[in-house]
Amino acid sequence: MNTWVIKDKIKNGTISFEIGDEVVIFWRKGNGYPSLINDDKVYRVDNIENEILYVRERNEKSFKKMPIRVHKTYMVPLYVIREIKLNSLLDETKLI
Repeated sequence: MNTWVIKDKIKNGTISFEIGDEVVIFWRKGNGYPSLINDDKVYRVDNIENEILYVRERNEKSFKKMPIRVHKTYMVPLYVIREIKLNSLLDETKLI
């Protein structure tokens, strides 16, 4: 799926976020922003304020660390990634 399609779905509200959702980094700016988010980590949404997500690492037990503040267009819920992968597998089986 095209990255612009996913970003458009996030902006339109088709893909929504809720507190407790597991999210991963979806894309970065050319300068590396958001630099505090790692590519290989899964994050959990702690709080949502308008377009801003406050996330922590999923396995983080300590609440001493401050949550990371990131705009929602940089993150995507795990269920969306799973859905994209399943659809691509189903499309491949239709070709056979």
